[in-house]
Amino acid sequence: MSRPRQDSGQLPATVRMENSFWKLLSERDYGKVTVTDIVDLAGVNRNSFYYHYCKLDNLAESAIKHSVQSINNSMPEFTANPSRAWNGIVMQLLGVPSSRTNIDRLALTVGPHTSPALIQTVHDALREGFMQWQHLDPEMSATQDVLLEFSIGGLMAILGMWPRLSKETSLEQWSNLDAAVVARTLYLSVSSNSMPSFWVQMFRNTLERGNESLLKGIAAAETNDLDFKQQVDQLITELQALQSGQQADDGKTSGPTPSAGSGANVR
Repeated sequence: MSRPRQDSGQLPATVRMENSFWKLLSERDYGKVTVTDIVDLAGVNRNSFYYHYCKLDNLAESAIKHSVQSINNSMPEFTANPSRAWNGIVMQLLGVPSSRTNIDRLALTVGPHTSPALIQTVHDALREGFMQWQHLDPEMSATQDVLLEFSIGGLMAILGMWPRLSKETSLEQWSNLDAAVVARTLYLSVSSNSMPSFWVQMFRNTLERGNESLLKGIAAAETNDLDFKQQVDQLITELQALQSGQQADDGKTSGPTPSAGSGANVR
């Protein structure tokens, strides 16, 4: 197969075919896109297409994986400051044109022109990308697996709403502190860390610092109603005990189960 000269200024054939796939998907149903459409728009011949892909589904899978991986490679790690970490993520996703382009493209895979095959492909790519980004163990527990699936479903729902959200929301809105708590909770929900205690700590810090927080009513309840606060603490204690028991059963950790009342120390 002939390759473009390095000084020709022409993109590689695979990139041109992936670009063509995204353009055509924005215009018509996936079921109406053909290999002929792809090669004509990309300016390659059919032999070039079949050199790289067995069928159109393989091109679609490659394009989706490359978009997810491109976002993944540029994503910052979470830091000890969830608000700062979330702001960095938002700026990278929405403030960098290449990342924004990839989000726009992935939104097409759950949009009106999609198919069941595309939806499954983007689901698998997002799952793999999320696990790589957060260094999650493939041999996760059933609970972590369910939470991960729930998280991926949420990401796909956001992609489905993205055409509208991208027009109606701003960087500032996406960067608010409450969103940082949600993002941090999402990560901790599927990680090996102690999600409940960290969530409560960040939840309370947000309530204290965010004067405009939608959750400040609950902050007032915790401040003014000691019974409510004790119920929250007791719930967290029970969750920690349950988590500790599950880890012991799996042979992953050892040690005493948190004692009653330990929830008071999670703030």
